[in-house]
Amino acid sequence: MKKNYLSLLFLFTLSANLIVSQDHWETAIYSEDQWHYFVGESEPEPNWKNVDFNDYDWHIGPGSIGFGDGDDNTEIESTISLYIRRVFNIEDLTQLNDMILHADYDDGFIAYLNGVEIARSSTMGSPGTFFEFDDEAWENHEAVMYQGGVPESFSIGLDIESVLINGLNVLAVQIHNVNYSSSDMSSLFFLSLSVSDGTSFFGEVPEWFYEPLDYTICNLPILTIDTFGEEIVAEPRIQAHLGIIDNNGENSLYDDFNDYNGSISIEKRGNSSQWQPKPPYRFETVNEDGSNNNVSLLGMPEENDWVLYAPWSDKSLVRNALTYHLSNMMGRYASRTRFCELFINGDYRGVYVLMEKIKRDNNRVDIEELDPDETEGDDLTGGYILKFDWGGTGENNGGFYSEYDGNLYNYHYPKPDEIAEEQEEYIYQFIYDFETTMESPSYNDLETGYSNIMNVSSFVDMIILQELSKNVDAYRLSTYLYKDVDSFDGRLTAGPIWDINHGYGNCNYGETWLTDGWLLEYNPEGGDQMSFWWELMWQDEHFQAQISERWNYLRSQALSDENINAVIDSLVNYIGDAQVKNFNRWQTLGQYVWPNYYVFDTYEEEIDYLKSWTFERIEWIDSEFVFNEETSFPDLFLNELLASNDSINVDESGEYEDWLEIYNGNESDINLDWFYLTDNPNNLTKWVFPQGSVVPANGHMLIWCDEDMDQGILHTNFKLSSAGEFIALVAGDGFTIIDSLSFGPQTVDVSFGRAADGNDQWIFMAPTPGLSNIGSADINILVEYREKWNLVGLPLDVESNTYNDLFPESVSGTLYGFNGTYTSESELTIGTGYWLNFSDSGSVNIAGTPIVDMDISLFQGWNLISGISEAVDLSSVSDPEGIIVPGTIYGYTGVYSVASELAPGKGYWINASADGNITISNGVNSNTINPFSDRTKDANELSFSGYSLYFGVSISVEELPSYQLPPKPPADAFDVRFKGGRKVVNGYGEIEVMSRSEALSVNYIINVDAGENMNWVLISENGQDYIMEGSGEIIVPSSERFILKRESVIPVTFALYQNFPNPFNPITSISYDLQKESDVRLAVYDMLGNEVAILVNSNQLAGVRYVQWDGTDSIGRSVSSGVYIYLIEAGEFVQARKMVLLR
Repeated sequence: MKKNYLSLLFLFTLSANLIVSQDHWETAIYSEDQWHYFVGESEPEPNWKNVDFNDYDWHIGPGSIGFGDGDDNTEIESTISLYIRRVFNIEDLTQLNDMILHADYDDGFIAYLNGVEIARSSTMGSPGTFFEFDDEAWENHEAVMYQGGVPESFSIGLDIESVLINGLNVLAVQIHNVNYSSSDMSSLFFLSLSVSDGTSFFGEVPEWFYEPLDYTICNLPILTIDTFGEEIVAEPRIQAHLGIIDNNGENSLYDDFNDYNGSISIEKRGNSSQWQPKPPYRFETVNEDGSNNNVSLLGMPEENDWVLYAPWSDKSLVRNALTYHLSNMMGRYASRTRFCELFINGDYRGVYVLMEKIKRDNNRVDIEELDPDETEGDDLTGGYILKFDWGGTGENNGGFYSEYDGNLYNYHYPKPDEIAEEQEEYIYQFIYDFETTMESPSYNDLETGYSNIMNVSSFVDMIILQELSKNVDAYRLSTYLYKDVDSFDGRLTAGPIWDINHGYGNCNYGETWLTDGWLLEYNPEGGDQMSFWWELMWQDEHFQAQISERWNYLRSQALSDENINAVIDSLVNYIGDAQVKNFNRWQTLGQYVWPNYYVFDTYEEEIDYLKSWTFERIEWIDSEFVFNEETSFPDLFLNELLASNDSINVDESGEYEDWLEIYNGNESDINLDWFYLTDNPNNLTKWVFPQGSVVPANGHMLIWCDEDMDQGILHTNFKLSSAGEFIALVAGDGFTIIDSLSFGPQTVDVSFGRAADGNDQWIFMAPTPGLSNIGSADINILVEYREKWNLVGLPLDVESNTYNDLFPESVSGTLYGFNGTYTSESELTIGTGYWLNFSDSGSVNIAGTPIVDMDISLFQGWNLISGISEAVDLSSVSDPEGIIVPGTIYGYTGVYSVASELAPGKGYWINASADGNITISNGVNSNTINPFSDRTKDANELSFSGYSLYFGVSISVEELPSYQLPPKPPADAFDVRFKGGRKVVNGYGEIEVMSRSEALSVNYIINVDAGENMNWVLISENGQDYIMEGSGEIIVPSSERFILKRESVIPVTFALYQNFPNPFNPITSISYDLQKESDVRLAVYDMLGNEVAILVNSNQLAGVRYVQWDGTDSIGRSVSSGVYIYLIEAGEFVQARKMVLLR
């Protein structure tokens, strides 16, 4: 992981200065003041930075001195460097609290106050580095103020009285170009000071000025972008570096990059918004060679195309995120969002929203990929994404115009430069045919009209969200449509919704500030007109009825007052104090920003307005619709499913596939044409029933969930997960859920269904595909066992729970439980695990009633447990008290092995840190087992007859319980462990073995060296040494004990090695070689030569040695950060090295 080390430059730029008694700021020096300047044709006098320097022979002119940009008040000839000075007076230094420099420059600068360096750009090296007059800035940097931007701020982290004096002072700046051929140079500098209340010495601060806060500590994730001195423009994209810091809490700019740390290409985005002082951006995550790098950012699904949206006119900061969140709750994909705080080249840019760019992707607009060579048949029919927007802007560089109203359909996918001619012709003809239908008198005919061409439910939801927000751009701009291939669902679909920052009363034109009135009924002549068919669709009574029905349904779900209020509050609470810094950086509160209708002075007022406007709008929409409580399909049920079909029944192709059964409890047939099945709550229209899908009265329909639609008409495009998931039957409107189920992990060849057809109770049962459910809960579970010792448990609720009845082939008298020690048992209890011995391997069928869930009481320490009647992934084990020690759930298959699931009929060891309860169920639990980060992945490995021990890594004391093994198994079983029950040691360990074999096969893999002139050695009980290097196999006589250790090789010379780690905190190791026995003295000194600590002072034998230093002096006091010298004296051998301690 790369450390986000920041040079002192960033300390100048961003250091925390929360100043007490900082009543107001005044500006002592403006860029337009009269400055003395010296063109860098030679080196100026050495004292040019000092206040007593005589600059009588320098030129004088108004500031903003330079050439080439059109931003120069004083123009000079092209030069590589420029030196400027401005003297100012201080009357009372005690009334000044802090100071800040603002700089707008091209290409680099170093600034001084009274000869003391106070700031420098990142293009001019590290602080203190001397730049001669003819030295070039390291990288290009463009000025921004002439483009409407704000100068960079540099907080001066120095004590005022150590820099300034009463009387005359001087600000001196040297400016350097990137090279002699550079076309421009800019130099605009402002010096402002914090003045105590009741006093005034200087002028007012510029309008763009914002008070310095501690921008380095953020409650939102931090995104830092380094453009290497380049300016981000609308096009082309430039190469940059992105680092993301996300600690799920407080984040510091100095923390490690722990989410993303790599290359991007970036540009400005938006039409009018890219000219804001705070512009939005789009970027791609790329590899070093510029190729796409699909990654997950802040937990969002992997992709490479992203948007950094910049809330500007929306001073609530949440209008887009609110709408996208509601859309996803409604089952309609909208861009996922993550609020963050952005830094560009060290400059704090405020609160941004990281969002998914709209594109075709399995996790975004989930339509079929369309390659340029797919130009015929079903391939040609999808997928396509179109967009209503201004042409010739952003990515809108190609499309076609409507033959009916001239509106532009922009190509979004495929891109204009990638779409094939045949594909252009197809999608043009599709839209033409659609608009022709809409122009016809029978456009709303239920059999031949638009409802057969359009995914009506998607347009219903799009209109609801646009009308709710009364978004001024709705239907005309930033409006997407898409079409999938015909074999999936080739209807025209609306969405995803996009760009709502001018909604919710945040616009002063188009009557959108009013909470009444429909946007679809307000389409004045002139400007950007919506396509004619939106209004026709809106005028259709059948469509109006669907809007009304959907609105009424959503008002008790995603669009309830409670939910909307909760979403807004959660977004605002998550943003937290970040809004304070944002509006300190961009002082838009209380200021009109186009196209605000209302202007409020505080953030709280902005949020109150957003809420009040939204609820007034909802109240008006409520008044327009009649609420209907009738359920459309009362007796249509998801009835039974089999998510792990190994041998029950086959489909038309003779394959054992997952299936789902639907039951019609009505007295008449039901036609499911254009109904939907889905396993994704965010995509309710995932699979559409084909024409002719009729469920007979009081009958069943079997649907194969095999992700293979080519096999038949009732084969879906998704599979059922044996680990459990969500499924739903959805009405033809695409949003009314008729029946749904969230089920947990499933068992092979055991179905999960209603106890009787249409019954509310779901149970595990013997499968009855296409037939009435038998209502019996009894099932059989096959439990396999191995020869000798096994860990077993009860998989079902059975009539007889004696081990002789359950496992008739087991060895008599060998059932053992555990309550701190092994106890002989005769019966098995649900939820408890047991040891049981078998003379041979085999299996047994156990019959009984399924165990769906259970609570288990654990005692501190090791417990033997068993699971329920289906395999349960450990992620479904609820541990609300957090008592399960991570990584300590073990099964037994001849040796102990870490379990990934709890299988029915098996026993498991589990280690608890305290007494408490856990729950095992087939559902998804919120309080799951704490995650386990296995430190043995990079360790050395010793494998004894298939069982592995690990060494060569250091495990912290807090983590040691995760590497403890369960109690040893009964006699005659095989077991191997380090003494003390551990499975990992660092450098030394005694290995205890239980084995009846005469010899053991030991495989080893050495990933971590033993050290310089050291070997890893395995020593048997009889004293035989086995040196292990690289990897290999050794056959050793069976023994009850081995020793694992490092052994030194006698060095051929004396040597002192670099400490590790370096830099370090709080402890480091120092290694050294002794060629022969010597009196050794190893001591630590500071840079002044003072002895800090003596680490070794004794006679030592030849060999490889090491010692540790914990950063304390000879009496145990912690020493400060800094560079230290460690020196060894061994006979005539003397050597010293440096090390760095970082506190």
